[in-house]
Amino acid sequence: SAVRAGEGDYVGAARAAKTAVSHSPGLVRAQEQVASIMVECGRFDDAIARLRAALALDATNIARGELARAYALLGRWPEVDAVLATLRTDSPGSRFGRLTMLARMRMWDPTRPEAVDDVGLDPTRGGPITQFTWWARAVVRGELPPPQLIAFVQFAATANGPRTIAIAGQMTAEIYAASGQYEQVLPLIELAMQGSFFDLGWMDLCPVLAPLRGEPKFAEVRARVAERVALLTAALDGPPEG
Repeated sequence: SAVRAGEGDYVGAARAAKTAVSHSPGLVRAQEQVASIMVECGRFDDAIARLRAALALDATNIARGELARAYALLGRWPEVDAVLATLRTDSPGSRFGRLTMLARMRMWDPTRPEAVDDVGLDPTRGGPITQFTWWARAVVRGELPPPQLIAFVQFAATANGPRTIAIAGQMTAEIYAASGQYEQVLPLIELAMQGSFFDLGWMDLCPVLAPLRGEPKFAEVRARVAERVALLTAALDGPPEG
């Protein structure tokens, strides 16, 4: 199912993950993938229940991160902090993942503590997530992302697969929304939709997108994302494969 997701077949990935869970309920990675899809479809209660079950089986940072993201979108910050306190930080990769989450959540709520860089971020290196983490920290300090950031993201997205396109477009849209450059946001979400973007929960609840939700164009893009979510919901609620 991870391969299907990476190739952009998000409906097939949902069916495959659901099938894996139905055959082997203790398969943590499949539980995480189903739960992640549910978060992006806006099915938070179902997602949170699955993520808690996954964490009871095998406490991974992936499940913790998804659970923290779900709670943050719902504005349940004490629960976010309880999850973040359990994140592993015993490797450079886990510390980078934690820094990215902390930076993102402070961008959503600037009253939260600063995300301290303990990995040595270098904005001249790395892909879209490195750029996102750098600029998520910078825009909270009042810095504006440069125009060339969009060009970089467009190149990085189109040079990779559908899932990278979705992540790069979405995260960069968030950076520009947080910096108040709202005219850039919807084109970047539409870039994400050239990939496997279907994060309706984020469109509906991410705090930095609030000023755009009354715009007709935002409603139009949201409706297109909702069409994708309807297909995913049918896959999740339908019978497993095979």
